[in-house]
Amino acid sequence: MLNATATNQIGLNASTNRYTVIDPPYTAEEVGTEILKLFQLCLNEPDLKEEISGNLPEMLRYKTPSKFNKAYYHVIIQMFLDRQVYEFTPMKKEGPGYINNGKTKVAIPFNATKDQIGEALLEVFKMCK
Repeated sequence: MLNATATNQIGLNASTNRYTVIDPPYTAEEVGTEILKLFQLCLNEPDLKEEISGNLPEMLRYKTPSKFNKAYYHVIIQMFLDRQVYEFTPMKKEGPGYINNGKTKVAIPFNATKDQIGEALLEVFKMCK
């Protein structure tokens, strides 16, 4: 599952109801394609609005955020326009949420193929354990 975020009223990234689920079996290219589609959404609609606001655990029918956190690994993917890179940050499950697990971020250039983008995400998920 990939979730596009938006900037909320105080300037923080916020979860939205703009997400996609990729069911296995999937290829790295399919994953990369979906990542790029969601980045396009973020570029086109960067600000959180009522029609795109969302509570992801609730939308996926989890009774509490902590149950949602137990079911999913979390990786933050950021697009840095100034450096022309995508940066993947693995997160670690900690208590009721996630924290940066201190592992090295993976950066790949904008000119990477969809397959390379998807492979990067799949590799970074392994760092979340």
